[in-house]
Amino acid sequence: VSPDRYVNRFKPVRIRVEFSKTGVLKYLSHLELMILYQRAVRRAGFPIEYSKGFHPAPEISFGPPLGVGIAGLSEYFDMKVTPPFDLIRNRDKLNSLLPEGASIRCMSAVPANAESLNSFVTCYEYEVKGGDLSGVRVFLSEKEVFAKREKYDINLREMVEEAEIVGEDAARIVLADRGDKKVRLGEVLPVVFNTPIEELTVTRTALFGWDNGW
Repeated sequence: VSPDRYVNRFKPVRIRVEFSKTGVLKYLSHLELMILYQRAVRRAGFPIEYSKGFHPAPEISFGPPLGVGIAGLSEYFDMKVTPPFDLIRNRDKLNSLLPEGASIRCMSAVPANAESLNSFVTCYEYEVKGGDLSGVRVFLSEKEVFAKREKYDINLREMVEEAEIVGEDAARIVLADRGDKKVRLGEVLPVVFNTPIEELTVTRTALFGWDNGW
């Protein structure tokens, strides 16, 4: 068996799972999505490690949350398991337990000291449909576009890494956090597309972290 698919070590290992959230499941909240996958992992009988203390919890941690109504094609969660653990067989087993709209794309082992998903991921790619696409070029032509937050103003323009029209009714936009100033879709998309976010069809297509490049 290839060592790339079969994790067999003495110590607990960290498995990174790439999954999708589409169809009607895009209306799940982040908490509901976490519960869905946690229950599926338990039903699959995976050898999950549990935290220590009075209230042990499964060591499963998710990446940046998706808002209600936002689909995701390449989302991630990490889980700590006791080896041996067959990556391909267990991917297929977990997929057999998930409802339509939830799917595991792949599993891979990552170093125990790798950054957490929420620390590493700071850049997000989206496909947006249904907005005023003429607003994309207007927005990109600006150097500063400010929005008010609770304690300060924020420049939305510097959060947009890229934006381009990719079809008659679709655009691709790449957004990035700036330090402790995190991207909020509800701030950026209505300004770029001149349309309330509730009227847009939004899919997160990729997540990135910075390691000498996105």
